This record gives sequence, structure tokens and C-alpha cells, in this order.
Amino acid sequence: MISNNVVDENVLNNIINNKDNSINIYNNNNNINKCQLHPKYEITFLCSDCELIPCCIHCLTSDKHHRGHKANLLDETNVLSLIEIFKNKIHPTISETIKNDKILLNLSNNKYNQIKNEFDNNIELITNEFKKIHNLINIIENDLKNQLKSTLEENSNLNSSITTSINNYDQILSSIKNSISINNLNEIKKLSNENEKEKENDNEKENENEINKEIKNIIKKYQESLLILKEKNNNTISDNYKNNIITINNNELNNVKESFKSFFSLKNKNEIVSNKINQEDNNNNENVNDKNNIQFDKDNYRYVTYNGLKFYVYSESYPFPIENENISNIAFGKDCGNLSKFKFGPNVNSIILLNGFNQFISPGTLPETIKTIHCFQLDKPLIEGSIPKSVKFLTINDGFDQLLPGVISNEVVVLSIHDIKKELMFGSIPNTIKNITFGSNFNQVLLPGIVPDGIQWLDIHAIKKDLLEGSIPNSVKCISLQNGFDQCLLPSIIPDSVEELHLGYLKQPLLNGSIPKSVKKIILSNDFNQSLDVCKLLDDVKVVKF
Repeated sequence: MISNNVVDENVLNNIINNKDNSINIYNNNNNINKCQLHPKYEITFLCSDCELIPCCIHCLTSDKHHRGHKANLLDETNVLSLIEIFKNKIHPTISETIKNDKILLNLSNNKYNQIKNEFDNNIELITNEFKKIHNLINIIENDLKNQLKSTLEENSNLNSSITTSINNYDQILSSIKNSISINNLNEIKKLSNENEKEKENDNEKENENEINKEIKNIIKKYQESLLILKEKNNNTISDNYKNNIITINNNELNNVKESFKSFFSLKNKNEIVSNKINQEDNNNNENVNDKNNIQFDKDNYRYVTYNGLKFYVYSESYPFPIENENISNIAFGKDCGNLSKFKFGPNVNSIILLNGFNQFISPGTLPETIKTIHCFQLDKPLIEGSIPKSVKFLTINDGFDQLLPGVISNEVVVLSIHDIKKELMFGSIPNTIKNITFGSNFNQVLLPGIVPDGIQWLDIHAIKKDLLEGSIPNSVKCISLQNGFDQCLLPSIIPDSVEELHLGYLKQPLLNGSIPKSVKKIILSNDFNQSLDVCKLLDDVKVVKF
């Protein structure tokens, strides 16, 4: 009788050899017959496409599991085949996995003891360093406050001076206004005219002296008024005051905040190297969408830098070198206007769709000269035909919302996918693509079939979800594991189709069986930090170090 907990190899041999004895498949114990994935359903099938893995009816109808696969009913013949596979493949793999787990456990305990021993030193270091920072911040704070107080005192003195001056001037002007009114001026003018007529008629000139006296007084007041008004017009109050405002460079302040986090995080040596690599891997995603990183060329045209290339940013609100036919790289954001009306130059071959780009790209909008597209967080989804057939290189960057089947044309050869928001769907990646990169922070489970057969090269960085058996299709010939790849490579993760392996900085040690026997060449980057000895490579494997 088979125990519920242990399957011994001798038991497997007895079952296989005693073919005449009937096998009670449908045990009365309902818990044994239940599916591990769907406990409400009984196991009634074996999937022929997946090494006879037991399935329930829900497994066969689920897109995430075995929908569309060939399946056989669970009968005695198929069970014997299953047991044969269990004996020759699964059972040895379990034994090897347990052995590898013991190695991993020892490594884990050693790491923990190292961290525990360094804990007190880290606490003391952090306390001392933060004291220095607090003292420095207090000095800077007090200095800024003193500068503000000094500026306020200067402005207060200026305000008092201006107030006194204005009051004096207004007092004089008010006196002039009160002593000479418009009516007075009109009356003097009238009397002056009448006096002129009397002179012509040789009339008496009794009022002439009185009139002249008034006119002289007006002339004096007129001069005085002009001098005061001219003086007041020459004094611009806003230019005399010092602007009592302190500006804050939010970009630099945020950089300082982020620096504090990186300065004082608790990390071992491997993590420090890994963070440096991840930062370099993500710099383009962060910088290209940051308004503060927009630069200006000598002609005052705006551009961003991505992958070392200059992309001119098109906007309806800023000048753009539209007449320059030599421009090959352009970035479009949410303020680019109607893209269908944009006149592409003959040499444009690479574009960026920045965060917030908010247009549907209908087929034919982008010209056939474009070879490369980099997509970020778009407000409108791409549709079938949005990407012209001329595009060979496509990058789906952080924040991209959804990649529907049919969006990527069959002409795309190289695809890079980063931290996209929604799960990849079956059919999202066409099988005509030759090279796929899953960048650092890619945060999805690569279910078998997501990466289709036909892919020949996989470049995998520090992705967040573990690879599964079948995640990598059997068409892949070359795999590159780089930039802090942080998974335990259990046997059968890398398929037997792989012939060339590129290894860089890895967070987990390699195990016996991690590298399949099909691999003929291993290329090690200068940051490779693990041992190949445990892998027991064949003698004909060529190892190249850089």
C-alpha cells in the first residue's frame, strides 16, 4: 500500500512490474482524489502535453493551466506511464532538490549570523552619522533664518524711508492742489485774456500787477510740482526692496532625500553591487520622463537623453527644429497636439512615447521610416496597427498599462519589457520575435506559453517573480542572466535546448543541475560572482571569461 506521505522507489518498481494487479485509481479517500489547484474538483485526466500532470475538469478549461492541451482519461495504463516518469525523472529531481536545499539552508544561516554580528556596529554607525547630519542641518537652518531676518530689517528700514518720503511729497502736493485749483487757473487765464484786450484799447492797467503776481505764483507751483512728480516717477519701489522669499530646489531636495535612504540602508556586499546595477538599468526610465531632466541645445530646442541618444521633445508650446531633416530621434508627450498632423522628416527612425501621451495611434499615423519605439506610461492603449511594420526594436518601459495580442507586429525582432502594470496575456508576444529582455523590476509570473516557441535569445535581469518549469520555451538557444538575477535555478528551469549561457552578477548560487547538459558555451562577465564547480559541467563545455 502506498503511504500518503512517502513514495519509495521500491514501491514504484513493484507497481510497474506487477501490471496484472489492478490499481485502485479512485480511492474512497476524497482528499486524495482532489486537485491541488482546484480542491473542489476530482482528478480525472492526465495532460499529455505537460508530462502527464494530473488535471481536473477546471484545469482543462482554464487559460492559465491546460486549456487546449491534449488530455487522456485517468486509467490504469496512463497511471503506469505516470509512475514510470515519477520513478525516472521526478523522484531523482526531488532527491537532488532536497540536497540543494540543504546547501541553501547553510548559506542562509551563514548570512544571518554575519548580519547578526554586524548589527551593533551598524546601530552605532547610524547613530553617529545622523548626529552629524542633524548638526549640519541645524547650522544651515539657523544661517537661512539669520539671512531672512537681516533682509527683513533692510526692507523695514526701506519701508520707513519710503513712507516718510511719500508723506512729505504728498503733503507738498496737497498744499499746491489746495492753493491752486482748476477754477483758479481758469479764472487767471480769463483775467489774463481780458487784460490783453484792455491793453489793446488803451484801457487802465490797474489789475495787471495783481494778475502778474498770481501768474508768478502759478509758475513757481508748477515748477515745484514737476520736480516732485519727476522725482517720484524715477523711484521704483519694487526695485528698491529685496524680495523676501526663499526658493527651494525640489529636485535637489528630493535627490538628498533619496540619497539618505541609500546611504543608511542595511545591505550586505552582494546587495550593494546589485543596487548599483539596478540603478544603472533603470536610469533611463526615470530620467527620460522627468521634466527637470529636459535639456536645451545651443538653439534653445528641448531634448531628453535615452540610452545615450538625444531625442528632441516635440510640443505645441515650445520651439521645435521642424525644418531640420537630419533629426532622427523624437520624443512625444501629452502636449504634442494631434500626432496625425505632425510632419515627420525623412530621417526619423526612433521615437519615444513619454508618460502621459494621450492619443490613440491609428494605423498609418507613424511613418514606415521608424525602426525603434520606446513606450512608457500611456493614457491610451496601443491598438493593432499602431506600431508600423518597419519597427524592429520595441521597448515597453515601466508603467505601461496593457499589451494586447496583435499590438506587436510580426516584424519586431528585439523586444524589451520592464515593470508593466497588467499581466501579459497569451499571444501578447508574437513567436516571430528573436530576442526578448525582461528588465529589472519586471513583476509578473511567466506562465508557460507567455514566452512563445520561436524565441531564440532571452536576456533576464533582476525580475521579481520566480521562473517556472516551462517559462522558458524549448526554442531558446541562448540565455543571459545578468544585473542581480535573484532566483535559485532549480534543475529543468533552463530547457535542454539552450546551447549558450551568459552569466553576470547573480544573487543566488548555482546548483547541481542548474545548467543543462545541452550547454556548450558559457560566457562569464567581469561581475560574475558565483562558482561553477557545483554544476559539474561536461568536459567539452567552453567557459569564456571577460
